[in-house]
Amino acid sequence: MRYFYRFAAVLVLLTFAGAYSAFAQCGGPADIGNVLAWFRADSNVTMASNNSNVLVWRDLSGNGFDAYAPSTTDSQPTRVTSCVMNNKPVINFANSTAPGKQMFKGHDSLPISHSSFTVFIVAMGNAQSASRYTGGLLKCGTITNGLWLYRRLTDQSFVFLNNYNTDANAYISSPTMPNAGFAFNVWSVRKTYGVKGEIFEDGALQVSSTYSKLVGPFTNAQFFIGNTQNIAGFDNFNGQIAEIIIFNRALSDSEMLCVNTYLHNRYVPPVNLGPDINESYRLCADTLRPSNCYSTYQWSTGSTASFIRVTQSGTYSLTATDVFGRTSADTINVAIPRVVLNTAVNLTICQGTPLTMSPQM
Repeated sequence: MRYFYRFAAVLVLLTFAGAYSAFAQCGGPADIGNVLAWFRADSNVTMASNNSNVLVWRDLSGNGFDAYAPSTTDSQPTRVTSCVMNNKPVINFANSTAPGKQMFKGHDSLPISHSSFTVFIVAMGNAQSASRYTGGLLKCGTITNGLWLYRRLTDQSFVFLNNYNTDANAYISSPTMPNAGFAFNVWSVRKTYGVKGEIFEDGALQVSSTYSKLVGPFTNAQFFIGNTQNIAGFDNFNGQIAEIIIFNRALSDSEMLCVNTYLHNRYVPPVNLGPDINESYRLCADTLRPSNCYSTYQWSTGSTASFIRVTQSGTYSLTATDVFGRTSADTINVAIPRVVLNTAVNLTICQGTPLTMSPQM
């Protein structure tokens, strides 16, 4: 068994000394440091008695920025397992009986109103109507003078807004969140205080601005996840979130690459068909399938199904594309014994008459 990733293009160049070695030593967000708040769907989650609704989404950073669901059941997000995300849990903000109402609220504000920060959000979106204005992801304070990261439905974009106050230059947007819905991806925002604000999609820079209000302070308040605080014409987020990581500084390019790689490998590791198969005896076909779900499949047999059944020895390979658009492949060798049934003469048997035959294996 061997596997590899194949990329259509290499977009990231590490141009400063020591960047590669720093990246190679990075094991994830905790190794980078300065994690202010960290929410992950498979850890530190307090569930309701029905084992579906989430009551508290606790902060993994150790800083105590826990997020609490409302007391009303239909406003509580649920936790579900996502096949395309390595069969890991995700937080679902799409209750079928009350879509667009689910949310979390922090008891405290995040202390980033007068500092640099970097935010990573792993999310997917369901279809939402363009007749509504926005679907909230993460916000601190009001839309007038706070910090908002949200899905804007009027132009199908991801928006970073800072101290807006009706100033059209106090936000930047990337048209990467279609109203028809979008697959899981990693959206990140980096604000270098007083210098620059940037939006990235899956590690690639989409848009940036040096406008003074965008990169300056905002008026802080309790933070919300998935909510726009019930403003008329605004919707909550309708989709799923797997993870949110907030750093209280602007990460370097190599550190951002490290976090994106951590997220990719955590939720969509390369395709793996398991160890080679060497059967000493076998009468039934072997089923080959990867351990995770992928967006597309291409087997060496020509099949595009998620699995194949093989009855002959040989080498089989699968190339798959994951939800983040990365392509990986794996090869497996299968050895199946040839089954031969020898009979000295032709036999005629009647229905219901037992017959014992031994294969030469």
